[in-house]
Amino acid sequence: MKGNNILPKELNTGGGKNRYKYKPFNALVESLKIDVSYRSDKNQEEPEGFGSFFHDSLESWKEFNLSTHFAIFVREVSQYCQSLPQILYHKEDIVRILEDHLKVKNSLALEPLLDLVTKLARDLEIEFYPYFERIISVIIPLAKRQDVKTLECTFNCIAYLFKYLFNQIIADLNRTYGLIAPLLGEDSQKPYIRRFAAEAFAFLLRNTRGEKLTDIINHIFDLFNEYPTDAYRDGLNMLFYEAAQDTDNNLHDGALNLMRELLNKSYRDSLTCSNIESIYSYRITTSTTIALVHHVKSENFSLLWNFYLDELENLQNILLDKTDFANISQESLTKIGIMLSLVYICLTVRKGSRIKGNFKRIFNIMRNITQYALIKTLSYGYLFFQRQYFKTCVSLITLTGMNGFLAGGKYILDKIFDHDDTDCVLAFAHNVANLRWEHYEKIMLPYIVKYSSTHWEENPKKITLFLANLLSTKNLSIPPGTISSFITKSGLIKFPNAKSKYQNITDGLLRILNQNCDWASEINILNQVDLEAADMQPPHLTLVSAALTVISRVFIPFSEVFNSLSTCIKSLAEFLKSANSTTLLAFSNGPFTHSSPHVLMQNLLGQAIDSLASICQLNSETDDMEKLVKLWDLIIDEILLAYGTNHVVLRGVAGYLDLLRSSKKNDYLFNTKNFEKIYPHLKCNLSSFIHQRRLHSLKILSIFDQFPLITSESSQIDQEFCDIFSIGLQFEEIETAMNTSRNKTILLRKLSSLISTKRVPEFYSEVAPLHCFGVLTINFSDLWSDAIQVLVKFAELNPKKFWILIYNEFTRFNDGTKLEQTGLSETAIQFYFKEDQLFSKSVFRTGGISFECPNLLKYNKANEESQNLIFDKFVNGCIRHYISCCFPDNNRFDPLNYYGLLIKTLIEVPHIAERHSQQLVPLFLQFTNSKYNPVNDDNMMDIDSSGRNDNVQVMDVDDEAKDHVSTPAQSSKGSKPNMVLFLKLFAKFKNPRALHKSAELKDIYLRFLTKGDIKMQTLALNCLLTWKHKGIIAYEENLKNFVDESKFRDELSTFSLSRENGSIGFEHRDEVMPIIIRILYG
Repeated sequence: MKGNNILPKELNTGGGKNRYKYKPFNALVESLKIDVSYRSDKNQEEPEGFGSFFHDSLESWKEFNLSTHFAIFVREVSQYCQSLPQILYHKEDIVRILEDHLKVKNSLALEPLLDLVTKLARDLEIEFYPYFERIISVIIPLAKRQDVKTLECTFNCIAYLFKYLFNQIIADLNRTYGLIAPLLGEDSQKPYIRRFAAEAFAFLLRNTRGEKLTDIINHIFDLFNEYPTDAYRDGLNMLFYEAAQDTDNNLHDGALNLMRELLNKSYRDSLTCSNIESIYSYRITTSTTIALVHHVKSENFSLLWNFYLDELENLQNILLDKTDFANISQESLTKIGIMLSLVYICLTVRKGSRIKGNFKRIFNIMRNITQYALIKTLSYGYLFFQRQYFKTCVSLITLTGMNGFLAGGKYILDKIFDHDDTDCVLAFAHNVANLRWEHYEKIMLPYIVKYSSTHWEENPKKITLFLANLLSTKNLSIPPGTISSFITKSGLIKFPNAKSKYQNITDGLLRILNQNCDWASEINILNQVDLEAADMQPPHLTLVSAALTVISRVFIPFSEVFNSLSTCIKSLAEFLKSANSTTLLAFSNGPFTHSSPHVLMQNLLGQAIDSLASICQLNSETDDMEKLVKLWDLIIDEILLAYGTNHVVLRGVAGYLDLLRSSKKNDYLFNTKNFEKIYPHLKCNLSSFIHQRRLHSLKILSIFDQFPLITSESSQIDQEFCDIFSIGLQFEEIETAMNTSRNKTILLRKLSSLISTKRVPEFYSEVAPLHCFGVLTINFSDLWSDAIQVLVKFAELNPKKFWILIYNEFTRFNDGTKLEQTGLSETAIQFYFKEDQLFSKSVFRTGGISFECPNLLKYNKANEESQNLIFDKFVNGCIRHYISCCFPDNNRFDPLNYYGLLIKTLIEVPHIAERHSQQLVPLFLQFTNSKYNPVNDDNMMDIDSSGRNDNVQVMDVDDEAKDHVSTPAQSSKGSKPNMVLFLKLFAKFKNPRALHKSAELKDIYLRFLTKGDIKMQTLALNCLLTWKHKGIIAYEENLKNFVDESKFRDELSTFSLSRENGSIGFEHRDEVMPIIIRILYG
């Protein structure tokens, strides 16, 4: 055909703009807009003479909708709608017919019917209102349809009815709201239905004024309070937002009237409720404000901003008229608190970009009410007002910049830090710190230093915890060289001596360390602490931890702090040394640790050593270094060698050794003799799944003098020292992430190359494989293949030692406690990390409307954390800080995966595994019997009831394997990947007859043939083929076809057991048929 060869006349350069693009249901729903209040009807021509919109639309739809449903409707209604007078006369019949046809299930005529309803309402106007409730009751159920077009037509119909019957509906708006309320969420509707209903009813609400607006607002909340669900509240948020917003990112003319009514409703409800933030009217008002801040442009936002400030000024004037605070009513304070919360939202949402730098007025208001916010009282109205005051101050100070601070922020800070309520002031300072304000060190630090010094005696515990959190969370960073009267040249904070007959802050911190206490009872108190209990004193052990954090960053005369820390270290070391099994059993059942509770003291001991090293580093004088050297025997011989598996102790010792190594006078301490003494105690840490343990062990070992690489006698190369620990240290110091994986793999390959040279001294022979075992515990698959290759290279050079090491790793699974190498329990670790999870909330949007803001969530989180730390959960704050000093890791170790990687390593060197079958096979039998036992499978069958299954018997696991239960998996299903790996390993063996318990292995392979899993059957068959029975090998290809899905049917169709033309020789059937029967059963 010639038409197929016709070329286009011009190139299509449209970019596919008119191309149809498929959109899923949610995308189509999000793009719908129901609001019809701005749609003009002027484009529609008025009917001539006695014509009607209804009749004209009916005639039009006759051409567009040819469904049977609509044809029936036309036939029934045509006789009543030829003219407008006829429609008026037969309106009852027309409404009845519409009502009946709208009720038809799965109707194909809904779009024209809904359109005709609006046209009938436009024709009849006031005459249609008596039928309004009947029609709406029929239309509302259509909103449940899952058809986008039907949804659009349904809500457009409702919106047009509201528009055409506005004058009649407005007279009794409560009744209409009762009809539409189920769609707003009273019946738990979906978000898009709530949005469409809100857009439709918003037309009525935004055009209501005066008492009618007050009445409908009260009625809406009365109905809501009967069924106060979150879905319903979201529907009301959308309703009030749609009523207040206008086109072009503006506010509607009636927005301020609506917001005033919502405020008044919040005021009234606050009179009867002490918890203001739980009042639904207040919460809906704040959510509506958030959405409006998102919607309105900055040039249009001044209307709402000035409205809030006017209201706040009026309330402020009421306060200023009262000369005595006792005369100020709770109602006034609550109202100011509500207004401050709305101002806080305007300042915080979108980082205050809608206000356009107009902060002078709000600063003046905050100056005026400051005197009322800094008074000690416990009334609920005042406490709410005070909380909102501090939140607003935080947002003002952090968001207005230095110019805004100088304009009014300095006065506010002066007044706040003159306040005697230490809890309020500390919470405020901590809140600002959590937000990482760029001027914090310059502006806030002098206030904090002065206030902490003058109020230390009033609340030493909270000031200690506050400073510890401030200095340990990187919210306060003081680089050396900072010029300030409160900071030394080395970057330490210098507290002034308070004019008091009592101790100053530095003396108080040292007193916490020097306080004599019963460490055993302190362990018991912390280990048995109830994290949910209230009115509980913080464990002294946690206060010591907080004091150690502060002391390392505060200027204290070196002799004083050194004596206190060394005494503390000696006290802790003596207690741990004297602790026996009796005290261990007495405190071993607490929820805070899962093994020895003495790990709590080990953590504190490590922190004390780390603090001592940090202080000495900033006071690195000759005499100070000599004092450190005198502690060598205590820290190295008594602490490191005894508690070298605790990563906090390792961290402290690493800092101590690094500081000593910096002085050449101490080089004699780092000779190879001391190195040889320390290494055997730390080498087990190299394979630990805890990153901190591997990292600090490698730091310690790399600090010492190293042995030289092996060189031949004829070699002229200068002596080189082995850098195997340095390579491992570089690997651990690099963060594990996608963008750094290449650097880490390069180091692993460098390690492999070092082993390949055969120059590594025997002393280091276990370092590379042990560290690679540790790498395999990291939940990052990009590193595993290179780590396995290093292990393979090591196995080729030293197979005997390789087997000893990898077998030791397998035996760790025999005892579950060997896999739990961290002192803190899972409960304690989850308690530490759950606070962050509570605030990891995503911003929800529907139809382009958002009632949240990331920046607002950030400020709320900072405030909540500060309130919990100082007020609500002070004890929990102490415990959280102690846990943070233990450097917990939330990356869970996956023992099942690690077990599988060990098997993968053996698959690369099957000859070594086969050589040690005496140890490997019991491991496999133990794994199979405890976690993947096909004997207990419901799908097992009796091969032959007459007794031909004699070889199929219950597996007999040796006594050694029965003594322990392996823990790499929790179920047969979870263990399947590792069973697959085991079978792959055994399929590579050359002489299975010589294996330990080869008969039992063969029996297991036969049983796996009955499993309904092609992969398992294939691997089991491959294992059986390694026996190389002559009768089976001859049919190897046929057997493999039976476990190949693509060839199974062909093989089965040609399979025959006849004597003359049988597929299998008669003499081979005894060997082959048991295999085929099992495969076919599986």
